[in-house]
Amino acid sequence: AADRAACMELVKQSDYDYYLVGLLMPASAQAGYFATRAFNVETGTIIDSVRGNVLPGRVRIQWWRDVIDQIYETGKPPHGSQVTAALAASVLRAPAQPPLARPCDRGARARPRGRAAGDRARAQ
Repeated sequence: AADRAACMELVKQSDYDYYLVGLLMPASAQAGYFATRAFNVETGTIIDSVRGNVLPGRVRIQWWRDVIDQIYETGKPPHGSQVTAALAASVLRAPAQPPLARPCDRGARARPRGRAAGDRARAQ
């Protein structure tokens, strides 16, 4: 219950519209919804937080990949994060792993803002 409340609070603070949508979900679906939305908030902020220094972002994305792998391999998340605990509880009821890995893969391929123009200039 504390993990779910932490996820709800994170979504409420970061993405209020999705928080309101989650309140309209059936009670049986809310835990999974808020865990997934909190995961989205966590992974979505990686690119914005690294600004020009890609290495910390890659480390955080790899950490999330490892978390997802650990959840599916052992059924348990790493200790210390309420989002990972709530995510583990909800995804273990889901049939497949690939949808959760997609946000991490997208973040790993993303370039920091402003870098694409520099890459094109060097290629010419």
